[in-house]
Amino acid sequence: MLYDIGRVSIDYNLLQQFLILAEQLQTCKGKKQYGYLPKDVKKSVDDILKLLAEIPEISKLYSEWNRLNREKLSVYYNSSEDPDIPLEENNEFKVLKNKIINYVMQMDMSQGENQTATDNTNKSIINDIAYMVGFFINTACSKRLDDLHSQLDEKEREKLLRKKCAHGQKDGITQDTKKEKDESESQRAADNAVAVLDIGAIAADAYALKKRLTKG
Repeated sequence: MLYDIGRVSIDYNLLQQFLILAEQLQTCKGKKQYGYLPKDVKKSVDDILKLLAEIPEISKLYSEWNRLNREKLSVYYNSSEDPDIPLEENNEFKVLKNKIINYVMQMDMSQGENQTATDNTNKSIINDIAYMVGFFINTACSKRLDDLHSQLDEKEREKLLRKKCAHGQKDGITQDTKKEKDESESQRAADNAVAVLDIGAIAADAYALKKRLTKG
């Protein structure tokens, strides 16, 4: 799927949006980072990300991310009816905006005889951007899936712990096991007491025998 994203057909609307942003960045003063850009330039970046999210392969990946995100949130509350977060509004993917800006600044804005070659170069850059966005979302999906498994494992451990507590268990020791342990300790104490008495009796008998032998 990622390979296909890197070979998407660039339509006129998408190309023009990239060229608009490239021109805005050329005339924009200050840092070429999303947080420092004027509102109209930020809107151009957002519009590009929105258009990229409409590419079928990217749309499929991002839908999967939203599904996993809802499943992750469902561990805490019923999130089944939560709508998808638009890609351009998702803070988790905000880093994509700066990446797009960096790529767009490489675009060729020159107008000349070999305009076809220039357009092909710019389309190649847009394909690279599309692949980068798809790759980033795909990686985020894998991470979200790992987080979900980790959460579910922890939830199962918590459920098991609550179940143990409800049955009077602690640290894996059941009530029966605890009872057996207490009985065993009581028996050992009784055996020790008997042993002490036996030793005392043996000592007394030995003393009495010694006394008789001494008299004899």
